[in-house]
Order: sequence, then C-alpha cells, then structure tokens
Amino acid sequence: MPVNIWTQFLCGMIGSASVELLSVLKLYHSGRPFPSRYRKIGFWLVRFSLALIAGFLSSLYAPSNLVLAMHIGASTPLLISAFAQSPPPSNSR
Repeated sequence: MPVNIWTQFLCGMIGSASVELLSVLKLYHSGRPFPSRYRKIGFWLVRFSLALIAGFLSSLYAPSNLVLAMHIGASTPLLISAFAQSPPPSNSR
C-alpha cells in the first residue's frame, strides 16, 4: 500500500521533534537547570522550521514505510550539515 505524502511529511516532523524531546528528557534526568534557549521564542521558531524542513525532506525521499520517514526526519540536521559542508561539484572536462 503506498504511503500518503502528507503522512510522510507528518512522520518526518515527528522524527525531528523526537530528537529535541530526547534532549529535553536527558536534561530533565540530569538534574541540571534547563538552558536559557528553551525560554526563547527564536529557538522554538528555528526548531519548528527545522521540523518543517524534516517533513519536506521526508516527503522528497518518498520512503516506502513510515518508520523510514521518521528516521529521515530525525536525521535532517545531519543531512543539512552534510549539504552545507560538501564542496560544490567541479566541472572538469
């Protein structure tokens, strides 16, 4: 059964959000005070934007199952970093 593009998008967003949720859970269990970034609207706007990009990338990859869509969403920060760090292709002829 084919996977709906909007379901892929949502699962990508959930995968991305789960990474931040895991970070918050680790902080909670450590007993340390939460970093000030969690109280700033700018952080949450950027984090939400990253989740949207994760959903978009998940839809572009068009995974065959929803678990894969969540994996793509969770790995989006690494994918974006790789895109930004890789040199442009050379046109050697």
